[in-house]
Amino acid sequence: MDPEDLIQVLLKEHTQIRAELREFQEAVRHGENKKAASLSLKLRKILTQHIAYEDAELLGFLTRAYGTDGTSDAIEIFHQHKPILELFEEMVAASSASPSDAVAKAARLTELIRQHTMAEEGRIYPCACSAQETGLLKKQV
Repeated sequence: MDPEDLIQVLLKEHTQIRAELREFQEAVRHGENKKAASLSLKLRKILTQHIAYEDAELLGFLTRAYGTDGTSDAIEIFHQHKPILELFEEMVAASSASPSDAVAKAARLTELIRQHTMAEEGRIYPCACSAQETGLLKKQV
């Protein structure tokens, strides 16, 4: 997948992650444990897939285009993936034991994801598109 196609997928996943997280919060708030559990499985799948695409594919594109020194911003932003997943797991664990704690963790996670996606969409994705447009990255066959 070339960077522009990959970025379109990643942008859709950003939207989907935010929507699923809001739905998870509402399910927990209303004591809908089965729905919350189902949503947490869906969110886990989306998050891990999304992170894998960014860490392996997108970072690979950027490294080939700009070298390791030129990818320090992306690496710094992608280092946020681990704390995002850790907070996600804490939120899921709290959802059945302490719904109010889960909702608070979900609010923190929502803000962390908001800041993270703003950095990706504002700094990282445009660099990948620019590299594609200027020919630094060749389309993969």
